[in-house]
Amino acid sequence: MANKHPTVRAARDRGAATIVVVMGLALGLVAMTVLLSRIAHANDLRTQAQSGADAAALGAVAEIRDRAARTVLGGQLPDGIVYLDKSAESARRYAQLNETTATSVVPSGFYGHTVKVEVRSDRCQTKYEPNQPFGRIPCRQGDRDVQRGTAVAYASVTFPTCMYTATGVECDGRTATTMDAARDLFEVRLVDKADAQPFVPGSFTSPDSAGVPTAEVAPGAGNNRRLGQQLAAQHGWTGAQWQCLDQLWQHESGWNHRALNQSSGAYGITQALPPGKMAAFGADWRTNPVPQIRWGLSYIGQRYGSPCGAWAWWQRTDPRPYPGHWY
Repeated sequence: MANKHPTVRAARDRGAATIVVVMGLALGLVAMTVLLSRIAHANDLRTQAQSGADAAALGAVAEIRDRAARTVLGGQLPDGIVYLDKSAESARRYAQLNETTATSVVPSGFYGHTVKVEVRSDRCQTKYEPNQPFGRIPCRQGDRDVQRGTAVAYASVTFPTCMYTATGVECDGRTATTMDAARDLFEVRLVDKADAQPFVPGSFTSPDSAGVPTAEVAPGAGNNRRLGQQLAAQHGWTGAQWQCLDQLWQHESGWNHRALNQSSGAYGITQALPPGKMAAFGADWRTNPVPQIRWGLSYIGQRYGSPCGAWAWWQRTDPRPYPGHWY
């Protein structure tokens, strides 16, 4: 039998279909909104993590800078200031201030003046599950399977060339009388990568300090030799000139900054005589190899012009009146 009301039924069918389509679109829009929210939240976490990493890396090297600045204000040269655990503590503190956690702090460079910091955001979101599009985005305390923002940053502190003058310590032609002015002598900045030279903290540990690194370059002939090479390079004495210097002080003291000639009283890496003249480069010259080396380089430059000139003279000298050659 023919349907007496075909038009009415067709209209009802179209209405039902329209409702299904609208509901589908609505659900799709909600799911898209949730997905976009998740993406936006993830971007926020990454941005937060990067800000925390940058701040933490800068905080680590700023701690090194501040120790160096205090050394300058104290009337001493900032040579031998190295990365310490205090630098890592500073990195973690700055990370926390940016709602992140430092998961790794790694120094590089001879003195550890470049620092790499890895962080993760403290805020997080639950991992996305397609079958639960309406799931929670920010995670709650106790959630385990979550996503966090992560980031890496590198920062470095650059030291000026400092020397003793009649008015105190001068760095790159400038003097400082306040902490702020002393900080300005050192450049702290973000960099793209770690230093190619590794940092070996054991080299900067004194046998008298129970394994605790100090701000000074510590005893140890091997480390003193490395330090001498670094400081000689600042004078342009590399290659053959460095080899001459190495031979000279190897024969004089074996790079031992506590070496004492019982006959003459000559002392230190350079075997200065009288030893007190090294005080012009640091009041702690008896225990710190830095002022000894700096004095020796200055002395060689003024008297012989170069390490090879000093080494040639040393080989020609008569060992009298003291045992051993002299320069």
